[in-house]
Amino acid sequence: MSRDILHNIEHVLARIQRACLQHNRAADSVKLLAVSKTKPIEDIRILAEHGQRDFGENYVQEMAIKHEDMPDLIW
Repeated sequence: MSRDILHNIEHVLARIQRACLQHNRAADSVKLLAVSKTKPIEDIRILAEHGQRDFGENYVQEMAIKHEDMPDLIW
């Protein structure tokens, strides 16, 4: 499972980089917001360990639970 998660985020980051190059835009001007709804904290931890800091949730109750486990992330 973690291999799939890392493969997916690497693919998305590569697409962002290509789009930025194509449109003469600085890659650091784009922020990836990972949607963590319905995902277990273990999956979020894997992404956080690989540099993903910004996450989005649909429900504040679920975000509050995940924030409690990982308060150093941006929710």
